[in-house]
Amino acid sequence: MTIRMRSVHCCALALASAVALAACGPDDDSPGQEESGGSGGALASGGAATGGLPSGGGGGAVPTGTGGTGGLPPSGATGGVATGGFPPTGGAVDTGGAFTTGGVVNTGGVVPTGGAVSTGGVAPTGGALPTGGALPTGGALPTGGALPSGGALPSGGDGGMGDTGGTGGMASGGAIDFDPNQPDETAAGMPYRPYPDGVVVTKVMHFDVSCWKIAAAGGTFYFENGETDGKSGFDSAFDRVGNDWIGNDADKGYNTSPSGTNKHEYRGWPNFGNGNFDHPQRASGTSTRWVDESGNDLQFEDGVLLGHHLRMRSANATYELEYHFFTSHVAIKILKAADKYAFLFEGPIGGEMEGTNVDKWVTQDGTENGALCNTTQCFSPFIYFVDSDPDDTQVWYFGVKDTTEGMGGDSYVQASNMVVVSYGRFGSYPNDNRAYTGTDATSVFGFHAKDAGHEAISAFIEARLADPFTGADATGVMP
Repeated sequence: MTIRMRSVHCCALALASAVALAACGPDDDSPGQEESGGSGGALASGGAATGGLPSGGGGGAVPTGTGGTGGLPPSGATGGVATGGFPPTGGAVDTGGAFTTGGVVNTGGVVPTGGAVSTGGVAPTGGALPTGGALPTGGALPTGGALPSGGALPSGGDGGMGDTGGTGGMASGGAIDFDPNQPDETAAGMPYRPYPDGVVVTKVMHFDVSCWKIAAAGGTFYFENGETDGKSGFDSAFDRVGNDWIGNDADKGYNTSPSGTNKHEYRGWPNFGNGNFDHPQRASGTSTRWVDESGNDLQFEDGVLLGHHLRMRSANATYELEYHFFTSHVAIKILKAADKYAFLFEGPIGGEMEGTNVDKWVTQDGTENGALCNTTQCFSPFIYFVDSDPDDTQVWYFGVKDTTEGMGGDSYVQASNMVVVSYGRFGSYPNDNRAYTGTDATSVFGFHAKDAGHEAISAFIEARLADPFTGADATGVMP
């Protein structure tokens, strides 16, 4: 995208009582003031998704009337139906093999002939796998069990369990095509090239800060890892064509996008906690580590960590978050919040702000450049951002669910620098106030192909909010 210097001032986007991404006033905010204007509200949580039928199911009977916690039972069964995508708890499958919640086949149980083990499910220990049936997408191979006769091997899916390796830097679920001979880092940073087909993590210096460089969710992210003065948070988010949708270089000149009389240092994601927790370029006493599903540390091999579902924990004395990285999206789980918090995105649309005739933000109902929140509620559980430049092929989105009722956040624009969009934050730094409490809230974010259109983009984000900690088909993410 061509950077075009503009003298556009923040323009008011609110009509009547609805508060849009509101005006922050002229471009010449006083020194030290991060932003001003706007009002917020509480977020409506995303809806639940309905699970699907295990593919190729030729399973045995499920007890009549059994409800369960999974999805449709295998074909031929007479049991109850529930949501979630797994067979009901206690439903027998073929010879002696009982499914449990989460799709785990019992030790020694036989999977039905031609039946597929559920996505993310663990194959039986010592049990025979199906004749002609597909193995689980992202699931673990059996210990001592016979491989299928004519059945497909795992397709390298993003299974939600058992999909990260404990050592060796490689997660199970299929080989990842990654070229370790990456070009040298530039001062501004850059995407992985060629872009890998799985989640990839390396450690680099970026904007003079030690960072994890992460390929996930259709983009390349730089997360300050705490090794430099306890700083943490995303300071860059590159789309596939090389636009940095954050670009917080602490105003050192590495990122050349305009900022007007404001600062790059204000930018970041998720800018989560009081005391600057996970706000990049600001010390917060934070450390990070990569873990398996049980919280055990993962080891890098030759400086690289590969997988289809990788987890990173970021923590200080007050907060702890667990980031789940998939090829399809990223999800944030709150493990600890001893103080109030928010989900706050501050960054330039498409890498630089070009005015509302070019830069768009879109809410769930398809409204462009409209209201997100008022003081007591939000009108959309997610928002995505579009640069109208035809060379920009992806949108950036984030969504939140299960937030504190009656609490919202300010959203507005610094015309030359960034959009400021929050769920849970009021006011401007250093006098801002975060509002959310507890650990129930969840956020998802990432890139998506722009040409998919609003209906497909919205459906994708809604599905990720409904099932945030399971990977999905990432085809639509890529341009």
